Amino acid sequence: MIVTSAFESSVNILITSSYILNKIRVMVQKLNETRFDHDRY
Repeated sequence: MIVTSAFESSVNILITSSYILNKIRVMVQKLNETRFDHDRY
């Protein structure tokens, strides 16, 4: 039981970290797009 709970917690941490990384990637992408728009004009 202890092993499964530790495994579940590690999986939850992985899911949360990947979710946060995805959010950061989207934010950076939007910032880059706005920067390109400014460079265009």
